Amino acid sequence: MIKLTNILKEIGDASSSPYISSDALSLDIKKSGHFNVVTGKFTTDSGLTIKYEFRGVDPEIYGFEFMIDEAPQHSIKTTPKEYLRIMSSIVLIVNKFLSENDISELWISGADKPGFEGQKNKIYIKYVESLLKNNSKYFLKNDGDDLIIINKKILSK
Repeated sequence: MIKLTNILKEIGDASSSPYISSDALSLDIKKSGHFNVVTGKFTTDSGLTIKYEFRGVDPEIYGFEFMIDEAPQHSIKTTPKEYLRIMSSIVLIVNKFLSENDISELWISGADKPGFEGQKNKIYIKYVESLLKNNSKYFLKNDGDDLIIINKKILSK
C-alpha cells in the first residue's frame, strides 16, 4: 500500500529521475485546426505508455493533459517508484515547455482513477508546485482542480 506521507516526503525532495532526458525531448508546436498543439509520449519501466499534450487556442494560453495510453485507468497498477518517476517526467516536460515558450498561462490537470477523483490530481499539483515554487518568472495559482501557471509579466500589465 502506498502511504500518502511517503509520497509527500518524496515530493518534498523530488529526487526521482524522469523517464526521459531533456535533450531527447522535442516540444515543437504544430498547428492542428484552430489549435496550437505539442504532443509526445514516453514509456515506463513496466511498459505503460504515457501520452501528453499541450493545446492552445491562443499562442499565449495553453492547457496540459497527460494520460495512460491504451489501457483502462482502473486496471493500472504502478509501484511508488514508477509513479514518482512519471510525475518527475511530467515536471521535466512542463519545465522545458515553459523555458522554450513565452506564454501567459498554462493550465494543468492531473490524472484521476475512477472512484478516486481528486486524489491523484492533488498529488500531481503539489508535485508541480514544489518544483516550480522557486521559479521567478511564474506565479502559481491552485484552484483546487487545476494548477494555473501564470507568467508574472501579465500581472504587471
